[in-house]
Amino acid sequence: MYKITLIAMFFSVAAFFSCQKETYQVDAEIKDHTANLAHSWVLKKVVQSDAKAGPGKLKQLEITSAVVTGDASEISFSDDTYTATGYIQEIFGQSGNWSLDNPNFPTAIKIENTTGTRSVPLGRSVLEFSNELHIRNDVYNCRDNTLATSYIFIFEKK
Repeated sequence: MYKITLIAMFFSVAAFFSCQKETYQVDAEIKDHTANLAHSWVLKKVVQSDAKAGPGKLKQLEITSAVVTGDASEISFSDDTYTATGYIQEIFGQSGNWSLDNPNFPTAIKIENTTGTRSVPLGRSVLEFSNELHIRNDVYNCRDNTLATSYIFIFEKK
């Protein structure tokens, strides 16, 4: 029994002293995502999400056919200006200036036009290999300022 205890202690001490602090280097470089957004985008899909839906109830509803009627809704971003046509003008206005809230890790597009300045949340990051742009428009309850409904506008690179 004494030998087993001694051997176990030896291996425990050897394992303890063999531990070394590991350092990790990140190979990926942090990139400015502004160039990924600077394209023309066509609205392809609109999804409504009900934040107040109970368990087992419908939480998302595709409403594309109700929103995308007639002329296509498009938005074009270039340098620091944008132009919008169709339904999406209700969110962005017809034209103005834009920038990302954080070029390296964007969560919103800051827009400035004749009606003022506002921030339009992104539904997900715009990556260089992505052909989709997700923009989120949240609607809040007037009584208690809680989220009532979200609309996700899904655009495809033109």
